[in-house]
Amino acid sequence: MERTIGIVGGGPAGLALADDMSRAGWAVTLLEAAPELGGLARSFTFGDIRIERYYHFLCSGDTGYFRKLHELELDHSLCWRPTKMGFFYHGRMYPFSSVADLLRFDGISLLGRLRYGLLALRCSLSEDWRALDAVPAESWLIRMLGEEAYRATWYPLVITKMPTRSCWSCSWSFPTPMKSI
Repeated sequence: MERTIGIVGGGPAGLALADDMSRAGWAVTLLEAAPELGGLARSFTFGDIRIERYYHFLCSGDTGYFRKLHELELDHSLCWRPTKMGFFYHGRMYPFSSVADLLRFDGISLLGRLRYGLLALRCSLSEDWRALDAVPAESWLIRMLGEEAYRATWYPLVITKMPTRSCWSCSWSFPTPMKSI
């Protein structure tokens, strides 16, 4: 008797699971509500450019993605490009990709910028985020950055991405300051 499985969601995780289960001999039915696969990793046309539906990135430590690309013989198609980040604050776009950009960001005090830089340095030097898994991120970020820097840089992101802020763990936010500068 053939084993069958239904997988809900045609985003990267659902597609990877469907591939793994199919390779293991299962008959797979993939259920996706959208008219195309890709989940939030899809892009859409906006004028004459393509824009990603949701912010995504790969880091050099994301070994699961690289393993799957290799299995699918797509690893040759991965192309690393320098990234530039921007930060929209009080009606103005600020570059936010380097230490110099952070120091030029006049949306917070010099002390706030220095605290943000120190947090980024701390995150870049540490690989042990597991101890922070049970620590609420909002209070930790306020403690590390100060209220002013938190409100200007993190709060807008938090209120849009984390509707239940009390459940948001530091382990999610820990590497992010390092990625931004």
